Amino acid sequence: MLMDTEGDGFPLYFPTAYISMRLASLTANTQRVNLYCLKKLYDWANEKKIDLDHRFATKKLLTVPEVESLVQSLSTNTKELDGTRIKGARASYYLDILIDYLGWLFGHWIKDSNSEENRFLIERLQANLAERKPKSGSKSQANMIKQPMRTAPSIIPKGSIVRLFERTQTKVMKFWMP
Repeated sequence: MLMDTEGDGFPLYFPTAYISMRLASLTANTQRVNLYCLKKLYDWANEKKIDLDHRFATKKLLTVPEVESLVQSLSTNTKELDGTRIKGARASYYLDILIDYLGWLFGHWIKDSNSEENRFLIERLQANLAERKPKSGSKSQANMIKQPMRTAPSIIPKGSIVRLFERTQTKVMKFWMP
């Protein structure tokens, strides 16, 4: 549960409602990870003096520079406090959480969220976040990893491996025999 530490100390309504309604069937650890990600979102918004509830209620969603700043803040490793970044699957997972949460939040503030204009607003924000997910390797690189390694038998003269093995075996046998 995320608490309002600067105000009256009550839980933040929307993150709590989101976890309760949307993620109640998930494990406690998964809920904790989601809450941690939402905490980072609200910490960022507080630092930037952005009232997310007001922004979403008035349909003035995040700008591109704000999204970039949010992604940078989200990927900062706050546990280490050394400026390192969260990368790969974890950063991508955090962005997935934000994409889902912000869509859910928009649906709760805007009564006609399915209208063409409103749907476009939230989809644009979600696409903007999704574009910033870490890229996985290329398909050709993935295909190379899946393929078995090929040897070039034409380069190795026929029978040379057998002769090498026989010589090694003879040396080993001489070494072990008195």
